[in-house]
Amino acid sequence: MTQPAPFRRVSGPRPRLLDLFCTGGFTLTPPPRPAHAAPVAKMGRPVPPGYFGQFVGNFSGVDHARRVMGVPWMNRDGIRECIPPAYSEFIGRAFFTARATTGLGVAA
Repeated sequence: MTQPAPFRRVSGPRPRLLDLFCTGGFTLTPPPRPAHAAPVAKMGRPVPPGYFGQFVGNFSGVDHARRVMGVPWMNRDGIRECIPPAYSEFIGRAFFTARATTGLGVAA
């Protein structure tokens, strides 16, 4: 049985779904992954000082999440389902760079 193109089995690295569905024709190269600068709090638990938090599911510390992500208007549901603003900015910058270098247009 033939699978749709994005799900067809291929040899080698798997295609990134974000590249296939969301970028509109440009390649989104992930940013470099730095070494961990601090420990990570257990998921859903309060974030101790000096730790990174994971704001997914039924997490605690909504005020802390709002502060560190820069989203004071969001509630817990919005935070746990959002694309973090820093990553949204990364995607936007990649798009404008691709548009300037390749003439990539936008849909009318």
